[in-house]
Amino acid sequence: MIGEDCELRFIVDEPAEVDFLATHTPVAIAITKSIVSHDHLKIIGLRGRWGSGKSTIIRQVGDQLRKADPNILIFNYDAWLHQHDPLRRSFMEALVRFLIGHQAADPKVWKKQLKKLSGKLEETTRYDKPIVTNEAKLFFLLAGAFAIGLGFLGKDTFRDAMGQTTTQAGIWTLFLGLALTLGPIAIWTFRWILSLEHNANAPFWPALLFNRNLGRVQTLTQKPIEPTSIEFGRKFQRLMREVETKGKRLVIVIDNIDRVDGKEAMNIWANVRSFFLSSSGGDDLVSESYHPTLILPVDGDSISEVFAMGSDTEKGRKLARSFINKTFDVTFDVPAPVMSDWRRYVDNELRSCLGTAFTEERSFTIKQFLDAWFTVTQTPITPREINKILNHIIALLMQWRSSSLTFETLVYFSINRERIADISTEVRSTGHPLHRFSSDWPRELAALHYGVDLELAGQVLMTQPIRDAIANNSFETIAPYRELPGFGDIFEQVTDNLPTGIMGNITFDIVTNAAHFLSLTNAEAAWKRAAWQNLVVAFAGLDDLKNLPQSKILAERLALFFDHVEQGDAPTFISSATAMIEHSLVSSETNGHDLDELAIAATRLIDFAVHQGLPPPGFRISADPALYLRRLAGLGEFPVFRERLLSDVGMEAIEAQLVAMLSDPAHCLAVPDLALLLASPAAEQMIGQTLVSGDVLINQAEQVIRNNSGETDLCRAAVRTLLAATGPRETRHAALQRLAEDGTLASRTAAVATTGDETVVNSLLAALVWTGIEVAAPLPEGWRAFFRRFPDASRDINKALNDLMPGKVVIDTLLKYYDEHFGARDLITAMMNDRVRNKKLGRAYPDKILNNLSNYSRMLDWSLREDFARQTTSYQTYWETVDAAPWSDSLLETAKLLEKQGGDEAVRFRSKLIEKVKKATVNDWQTAISDGKQPYRIVTELLDEKELKLGVQSPLVDALLAPSMILAASKQAALARWFALALRLSPKGRRKVLEAMRDTALELSPAATLKLLKMGGARFLAEASFESRAAELVDKIALPLARSKDGRAWLKDRASWLRKILDQSAQESRHRFRNAVAECAASTNDDKRHWGEMMQRLLG
Repeated sequence: MIGEDCELRFIVDEPAEVDFLATHTPVAIAITKSIVSHDHLKIIGLRGRWGSGKSTIIRQVGDQLRKADPNILIFNYDAWLHQHDPLRRSFMEALVRFLIGHQAADPKVWKKQLKKLSGKLEETTRYDKPIVTNEAKLFFLLAGAFAIGLGFLGKDTFRDAMGQTTTQAGIWTLFLGLALTLGPIAIWTFRWILSLEHNANAPFWPALLFNRNLGRVQTLTQKPIEPTSIEFGRKFQRLMREVETKGKRLVIVIDNIDRVDGKEAMNIWANVRSFFLSSSGGDDLVSESYHPTLILPVDGDSISEVFAMGSDTEKGRKLARSFINKTFDVTFDVPAPVMSDWRRYVDNELRSCLGTAFTEERSFTIKQFLDAWFTVTQTPITPREINKILNHIIALLMQWRSSSLTFETLVYFSINRERIADISTEVRSTGHPLHRFSSDWPRELAALHYGVDLELAGQVLMTQPIRDAIANNSFETIAPYRELPGFGDIFEQVTDNLPTGIMGNITFDIVTNAAHFLSLTNAEAAWKRAAWQNLVVAFAGLDDLKNLPQSKILAERLALFFDHVEQGDAPTFISSATAMIEHSLVSSETNGHDLDELAIAATRLIDFAVHQGLPPPGFRISADPALYLRRLAGLGEFPVFRERLLSDVGMEAIEAQLVAMLSDPAHCLAVPDLALLLASPAAEQMIGQTLVSGDVLINQAEQVIRNNSGETDLCRAAVRTLLAATGPRETRHAALQRLAEDGTLASRTAAVATTGDETVVNSLLAALVWTGIEVAAPLPEGWRAFFRRFPDASRDINKALNDLMPGKVVIDTLLKYYDEHFGARDLITAMMNDRVRNKKLGRAYPDKILNNLSNYSRMLDWSLREDFARQTTSYQTYWETVDAAPWSDSLLETAKLLEKQGGDEAVRFRSKLIEKVKKATVNDWQTAISDGKQPYRIVTELLDEKELKLGVQSPLVDALLAPSMILAASKQAALARWFALALRLSPKGRRKVLEAMRDTALELSPAATLKLLKMGGARFLAEASFESRAAELVDKIALPLARSKDGRAWLKDRASWLRKILDQSAQESRHRFRNAVAECAASTNDDKRHWGEMMQRLLG
């Protein structure tokens, strides 16, 4: 701003040697001429404003008088300097010393006179009177006792006490004498030792019994009486005559009388004026032989204020005018400087003060600011006022010369510092004159105002704006401060001492405004954590709940705190927040969306308490059951909060209110959910008990259903109430049973469906299915149209049916309903499909399903039957059921359905079946062969030969070898099953049973044998060891078959096999067969002949 090498100077507050304003010299000349040429003038007044240059004029007058007459002495008495001194003495002492110094008074005489006036003589009379001490008194008392004791200790006393003839009186006398003699010595010794322990300086010997240091001093002082004003006046007149004899003329100036306190000024003037009274005590100054000339500089306004004390201002002005007119012989006025005068004066002073730093621009700026300041403050323009301001500017320049502050800001602050009452208001003003000089002028002003560095000035400056922003929720106003260093620290300090509201207390809005702003800052610093802690403490201390905001805003503001509450502050914070939420809950303005927002905040408060390890808060509502139930109804989506809603309402009042609500179209739809809640265990903590009986409510619901059509809210609410899990199940079910049996429920379904109330119509359908009452499709278009309109109906009906049949096998009820009511099969199919799709079959008997899978499956769409079969395997006892299940087609069907989907269940079921087949009994196999029952189809249709080979010890071998089975094999179907099962045996077992069948074939008729051979096929011929009985085979099978057309055809197809048999048969048998072939070849029958010729070629 200003270089270090620039020398700055102050303006000394003394009378100026040069009249820069050119207004003082004419006044001084006029006063000088008046004194010189008019010696009868005794009191001259010099009137001018404070600092207008009166002292300068007095100085010029003195200089001019000394030039005009060397014998004229100018004595200047500064009333301000001698303020509070003894007035007459200080004046006389100052005047005498002045005159002695100028050889106008005799030093010896007047120094002695001054001492007499001061009254410095003092006479003192002193008397000393000795006083006996306590130790002396004790000593004399003990000495007396000692003397008496010695008197008792005579020779006679010892003889009577210790001689041959002792007496009782002698003994007592001896003891008394010893006590009186030794006792004083012991007491005095003890007293001396005690005084030593306490560092007392008590005398011991009798010579020191009198303490000469203690005495009473009586002082008498004689002073002369205070001299009166008349005596001082006489001394003054004597002094003045001596001055006159010395050939001197005295001019007295009493200056600065207008600077002292009003009462003090009047007192000074009254005392000094007393010097000018005549010796006779009159008031005629002219009658005295000699008087000095008195010049009294005064400020008219100050004199007016002095005389205005205790009266009005106008009266003070009149008294001041009267004082001036009566006191002064003549009055001179100091003219006020015109604009050009004081501006020129400022230029001259600035050149001296600033030195090389002076520029015209700086001078112009200072004069601009001065002019504005004089105008705004109505301050008179005086040299002293100008000097005072310029000196302060220089002082600030010296203090801030090395800073980066602009010169104009410093000058502005120096001139206007007393006018700036609030720096924060000043820096926020618009159109400020400093904005032309510096963009950073607010911080510069703050730095000057608080005397801090420019960087710290922003911190100091921002305190009040932050407080205002918090109070008004207008944080955009402090946006410029947010990046300044120390902003966070200042904000934290403000949060520790938040602004108050209109009523003088900290309000919810103020605390949460600060929290809202704090939540928007991204800083992670210690100040932010401390600020949050301050706000949490302030929040917990809020006790005014009358002016809380709307629930939405309350919820939003509460949510700001949860992440910043320390564990130690959590209990009080939770308590305060709970009280606020309770207050909003009972407010009639809290409804709808506001209630939802409040519930969100309450739920989070509960979670916060649990997270802090504290019990969740409860929110208590007054004993109004209607309000309590309305709040519960509105909080259905907030179960955590709703279950912490507490009340002192009794259950009887609650149930009565529920009954009333069920008959009220405006509130009936809330009853089912409320009844369900109040019947739950949560009601214990909410109101102290649960809705146990509910009989009154159930009976009311039954009547409402009967009395209202299905499209009404009343009917639908009553249906939901009956189906809610409240009250005794038997009572509810009995009511539903009655309503179903008399047709009420069925008659309401269509009307309810038209309203689109899917929940109620589905509940009605579930109740009808549960009771077994046939129901038609609610919509005229049928069930499919119904499910298109209500896509989730099957799911909801199943849910309602589950609620009606807890712990029961619902799918069995569905199967029964499916079989009994053909018109509702689409409904049951949709319900079963939903159960399978959502994997919610519910309770079931796996063995029943396993044995009747086809019956259950027919309720399902084809695409879901595999899923159904797979889901049944998830039951805990299913696999044990497979092991114990009787043979049935359901086993095969289940296996096939599982095979389609694959997976572990299919593999496991297949393994189970293999094990089960292996464990099949002879009877099982015989039944399978004769009747075609399981496990025949399982073995032949499901299991291939590679995974199932039964050994020779298998019950199947026994079954195949049983005579009854061989006999049953005569039937074609049974024969086919016999051979199919034989193929599932191991080679050894298969060979055993096939050979048995071979032996049976030898005993059959040709037709039966042919049938058996055809059924057994090539594997039978190959594996039955026919060659071992070749001769019998030729005689009992080949020859009989050659006699029939079918037999000849079979033999022709087996010519290779037959040739091997013939080769191994006996010659006779072979010859007989060849003869038979030759006969056929010679036959006239074309068929026989053709066969014979063919066989001859084939057999060779």
